[in-house]
Amino acid sequence: MVQASMHMELSGTYIYDGWLPIESTDKAEIDKRLEDLRESLASFALISGSSFNWEPKYSFARNKTASYFLEDDDLGTLEDIAQKL
Repeated sequence: MVQASMHMELSGTYIYDGWLPIESTDKAEIDKRLEDLRESLASFALISGSSFNWEPKYSFARNKTASYFLEDDDLGTLEDIAQKL
């Protein structure tokens, strides 16, 4: 843990592990909680003058090199997801 902390300090990149409680799988609830997360992280950036990036800790893809062939109908769904994110 000490070595990891020293590496983060030397590189100027800090990794924090946390969780975000989401009470339900309702779309509005998830959207609200993600917005809360963005606002919280943005406050760190404003105070420190740094930038931030967040990503989920766990990937749901078991095989990250897998290829998926999309149909035309899938493109609309992907566009909707991208706009929400």
